Amino acid sequence: MASKGLTVAVIVFLLLSMAVFGFFAGSGYRGTSSTSSSSSSSSITTSTSTSSSSTKSSKLVGAFLYLWYGYDYTTSDWTGGFDTSHWNDSSTGIVSDKPIQGYYSMMNNDIISSQIVEMEQAGIDFAVISWWGWGVYNFSNPSLINQSAASIDSATLNLFKLVSSSFPTFKLSIMVDAFNKGSLSAQNYSYVYKYIDDHFYSKYPKIVLKNGTSGTPYLFWFNPLDPYGVSLNDSFVNEVVGNNPYVNVTFWRAPSEYLQGSQNQIVSNYEGNPSISSNGIVSIIPRYDDSGLFKHGGRSSYMQFDVSYSQGLYQAEWNYVLNHSSSVSMVLIYSWNEYHERSEIEPHYDNTSSSVSPFYLTDLTTYYASKFEGAPPKSGTLTFQGVGSDYNDALNFYASELNASLGLMSTTPKGTTIYLSDDQALDYNALLKLYNETGNSTALSLADQIKSSIQSYGGLYGHWNGAFVLFGHYPTPWNFSSGTDITIGTSGGYTIKSTIFNETMGPASTSHYADLEMYYAAYNMQVKNYATAEDAFISANSLWNGLGFVDKAYTSTYASYKLALDLIVWEMMDNTNQTKQFATQYTPVLNQVASIFLALQGSDGGVYTDYVVTNGLVQHAGQENGETTSLFILAAAGSPDPDTVTSTTSTTSTPTSSTTSSTTASTNSGCCSTSTTTYSSTTTTSSISTSTTLGSNNVYLYVGTVIVDLAVIAIAIQLDKWTS
Repeated sequence: MASKGLTVAVIVFLLLSMAVFGFFAGSGYRGTSSTSSSSSSSSITTSTSTSSSSTKSSKLVGAFLYLWYGYDYTTSDWTGGFDTSHWNDSSTGIVSDKPIQGYYSMMNNDIISSQIVEMEQAGIDFAVISWWGWGVYNFSNPSLINQSAASIDSATLNLFKLVSSSFPTFKLSIMVDAFNKGSLSAQNYSYVYKYIDDHFYSKYPKIVLKNGTSGTPYLFWFNPLDPYGVSLNDSFVNEVVGNNPYVNVTFWRAPSEYLQGSQNQIVSNYEGNPSISSNGIVSIIPRYDDSGLFKHGGRSSYMQFDVSYSQGLYQAEWNYVLNHSSSVSMVLIYSWNEYHERSEIEPHYDNTSSSVSPFYLTDLTTYYASKFEGAPPKSGTLTFQGVGSDYNDALNFYASELNASLGLMSTTPKGTTIYLSDDQALDYNALLKLYNETGNSTALSLADQIKSSIQSYGGLYGHWNGAFVLFGHYPTPWNFSSGTDITIGTSGGYTIKSTIFNETMGPASTSHYADLEMYYAAYNMQVKNYATAEDAFISANSLWNGLGFVDKAYTSTYASYKLALDLIVWEMMDNTNQTKQFATQYTPVLNQVASIFLALQGSDGGVYTDYVVTNGLVQHAGQENGETTSLFILAAAGSPDPDTVTSTTSTTSTPTSSTTSSTTASTNSGCCSTSTTTYSSTTTTSSISTSTTLGSNNVYLYVGTVIVDLAVIAIAIQLDKWTS
């Protein structure tokens, strides 16, 4: 693959940098910006995918969540299905769109779990639950219980229990909805405060959404409910939500150009840009359409904003937030699943636009939430081996893997085998990563095709696989052993298989397998067992010999994907306060891993499954493979474009000097036992000549009389990035 944009001047600087800083000696040097003095600190050369346990931005994204679906008033049971509560059971429960999981029950923990996973993957940090009291609407007659409100109260308690036990990093808050039209006395308000605190907030304090500064829990009220001036309990951060003038947080607003119809409604109350509250909270909406309720007699008025998504209201709302992000600390999305007003972003089949992907809005949310929370998409190229490759190559590789009729990725561009697990989940998440980095619609389209097509096979995570821990999916307790391939069937000349990890095998001795130890480390990072995570990481990296992982599965070639796993888990640790110091010890080792990692992308844009190292040169082995490529993208996304990286160290002090260096590419900083490979070079900077020689499998560059591994150049190119 030919180099794109590596000029002679850049190469000169890189070689000087290697000599001046003893770069290959594994010193842990981190270059500084041109305005800063140099410092010694730990860093590696790639930016990787992180888990929910990693340190996050202080900015938060939440969504309004409705639990009123699927209760059968006749049997007093949560059966789900059409004609149960709020699924077209009355004129006030009209729906026209359909969730991809069908007309579900919000007491079904499998459904709820999948919803939370979807929210987390979309970058949503918390849900605000629409709560309608515990069934007492008339406080003068507390024995009279409203069945609908009582059922929602039960579902709310169930949700708190589930999130507390299974999703400890996800947060919940309550919005007290206008269950009695707002006519609460001071004593009534005190009853509500006490009930919420006793049954939810004090009982499950670790998952309650709290103010980041004071640690005080948030409690939302929907107008006309308003405790201010009546009975305000300052043990809570009270936020009144709605469209009345007195509210703290405007529920939502949309610019007038997105209005497509209305009747009997004062639309001006809802028109305008999103309103940012004095304490940085803003609510946004993807669409509004309550005309179905109006047509069936459930409401006397209606409004319609961007009914078919064709006007791009959701994008405009998010862009407004991003343009004012310095004033915004919290985004509230209306809504996750309010189907009556059609504001839902939950994956669904759309009644208006059947051609729209069910995941269109969640994918957009992933993209914009990432930008808002501090990971803006990058322009330019992502380079794996240091030169010559960009996002388009990777996307072309994915496009060549796609089976158009099945909508799934084959293992290789010309292969006739499709693996459901873990390939499709990895490919989907990697394509979203590419979309987040570039905004390229091709990546989003490919991701949507995968996610839509795999629903009939049980979804992205239908067959348990250890790699799913990277996305927050794991068994409790962790007890799987090794993977087993199973054949699902055939379709259109393709064999459909899946690799599964049998959760019933019992605890396995994972110490002989680097990948299983890395998965175990990732799991323990997720559940905050940091000491155990560190032990697993130590065990995995004890199998690193300076060139690759020599574990029980090793034969004659090194497995590429284990490099990506090592980088991903290291980044989790480096971005988590409790394990950051530990991760620092492994910086030199991870630089070794990264130096080879960056050399494994092939000419077709995919990453080779295996490699060998001969005389210090990385040689590709195996074949370009989708699963491996996806892990590499998840580990490498965020690396700088070498064409745009600028030098932070002046070389003018030795413009014509002759420098001789003998430096070590693979070294140890005392934490682990590794072998080393030594590079010796002589460079004359005043009269350097260059030529690029790239064999079909070898990845190296001739610079004058020096053979320089391109992966090592890639690391030197990224010195500037080490200030992050």
